[in-house]
Amino acid sequence: MRFPDPGGIIIAQAEPLLASDIGPQEAEEFLLKRLQDERCFVRVVEFNGGEIAGCTVSEIQERPASLFSHQQSVLYLAQIVVAPQQGKRGVGRHLIEDLFAVANAHAITRVELNVWEFEGNAQQFFLRNGFRDFGYRIAHNVAGSR
Repeated sequence: MRFPDPGGIIIAQAEPLLASDIGPQEAEEFLLKRLQDERCFVRVVEFNGGEIAGCTVSEIQERPASLFSHQQSVLYLAQIVVAPQQGKRGVGRHLIEDLFAVANAHAITRVELNVWEFEGNAQQFFLRNGFRDFGYRIAHNVAGSR
């Protein structure tokens, strides 16, 4: 089984201090390991007898109550990938609908994800599919850091 490139090269170029430039073998090993975790879900859309059109990797995250927030179970979308030749064909929308079904099956009422600032198309995709902005992560690289 060969998964589409998860975009690691683009992210590694944009944020070299954060992202690793992984190859297909490392991506596949990562996904196979995630399949063994009962809180993790790897979902795949296939076409043409087994070619992968897209996939998601998500996980249930338990967040304890604190002084400022209630206890919460969240389905976190760690990765969504659609093969380039399958873009604009509803694969991404199908994957998001499936993600919501996974959340519902586990009585989870919130799905979250992070999206890179430079991925405007991805931001628009998620907004069109029912997500909303709810905060920003801001960073500063301190001199001398790698």
